[in-house]
Amino acid sequence: MGEDFPCAVCCKDPADCICPECPKCDAIGDPACYRDSSRKENPTGHGLRLSRAQIISRQEVRLALAKARVQDEVLALNYLNTTADDFSDDLADDVAPWVDFSSLPAKAAARRRGGSR
Repeated sequence: MGEDFPCAVCCKDPADCICPECPKCDAIGDPACYRDSSRKENPTGHGLRLSRAQIISRQEVRLALAKARVQDEVLALNYLNTTADDFSDDLADDVAPWVDFSSLPAKAAARRRGGSR
């Protein structure tokens, strides 16, 4: 009945979790046991660091999520290209850019905005 969520550290199914047991509190897969390197003066956690396998596992999940987002965007584009109906008001009235052009190089961003640099 309960829903199993992925491990909060390695992102694997709980049955496949690759996280070590914390030497201080015996927890497994608890982010609170991992060192927070952003807090140099007052470090938190129990000193655990992500292993190579944990880092790879987390990146695999990021990639899977990105692929799912791309698939959703492709489906949306296919729908827009094949529908003969007018677009819904929420699509037709939204002129805000869907892409953050600030991350593009200056020349490409200017071309996107209709200007030149």
